[in-house]
Amino acid sequence: MATLRAAPASAARRANSKRKLALAT
Repeated sequence: MATLRAAPASAARRANSKRKLALAT
């Protein structure tokens, strides 16, 4: 269960960082 939970968490973090980069530009 831990691994399954970590996968979506990392995906959300990647989307968050991508949004931050998009806002920066």
